[in-house]
Amino acid sequence: MSWFYQSHLRNHINKNIYKKPTFSVDFLWKTYQWVVKQQRRLWKTFRWYMIHGVTIENYTAYSADLHIFLKQLKRDHSLSWWDILFQIGCVDIIDETATQVIKTQEHKEKIIQQRTLIESDLHQRYDLRPSWREHMPNATIVLDTTTQPTKRILSESGKRYVNKWAKAWLHFVELTTKQDWINYRETRYTLSYDKWFSIMPQETFLELMHFLKHEKKWTLFAALNDKKEIVSWAVYLFYGKQMIYLYGATDRSYGAIGAQYRLTFEILKRAHEHNRTSLDLLWVAPVWQEHDHHLSWVTRFKQAFDWKTISYLWNYDIVFNTLLYKTFKIMKGK
Repeated sequence: MSWFYQSHLRNHINKNIYKKPTFSVDFLWKTYQWVVKQQRRLWKTFRWYMIHGVTIENYTAYSADLHIFLKQLKRDHSLSWWDILFQIGCVDIIDETATQVIKTQEHKEKIIQQRTLIESDLHQRYDLRPSWREHMPNATIVLDTTTQPTKRILSESGKRYVNKWAKAWLHFVELTTKQDWINYRETRYTLSYDKWFSIMPQETFLELMHFLKHEKKWTLFAALNDKKEIVSWAVYLFYGKQMIYLYGATDRSYGAIGAQYRLTFEILKRAHEHNRTSLDLLWVAPVWQEHDHHLSWVTRFKQAFDWKTISYLWNYDIVFNTLLYKTFKIMKGK
């Protein structure tokens, strides 16, 4: 998924559909697109800046150069007292391990120790702090689609849900009409509202849908019951031979039948039939926080599909104003 953050596709979406202020910046000899985030509180406009998809690589080998680039970011963007920080989302991989192995306490402790050392080193060397808010995945689960998927790739709970699907007479389709997408958006809106997630306005969503359909970059899969009612949806992005899970929603009024399990299983088969190489489930809880993270339930669902879990270097803050930074975190409940 690391390619996506600095892709032409995402930059076009940010600039022309989401209407975000986007700019270019050079960092470690590469050019990145970054965005401005701002919020008005108490008659003042607070600003912070974000780059996604940064590659630091061997940060100890480029210590002097990294110092220079970080100072430049701070110098060029800390222009007023109300500029808070610059967030850097790093996609360097620090661990890539089979998902079943990830679940063992021994490996969790290994990752915790490794990340603790990295975060301490980044803070001491460069005054980088772990971000106060997750704005990029700490970890993801990637599935191999080069071979025909079978139920052997599923955990025992995943197999039970897939079997429930069969008993519920659900079947798999690809939806293409504008009304299908509106229905999906309404279901996702209800689900997101209940969970306090933010969701884009319908006009923006439909503009995004139109662009991506025109570019043939994504599609909407669904699970229907025998009355042709949509029980579960999943939106996937295409990039070359890869598929990336973006959004999902399930209508809970049909019961806890685990429709997303079978839907994902059917999408895996579809990916194999169309010669895709991998399917990225995109965002899961950090390896050591899978039981007490806001994505815990999502993580359990995604871990039912066995392949590998990738952990990234993650997100770090360059703090401009320490007092304002602490105040802003308190305001945000962090």
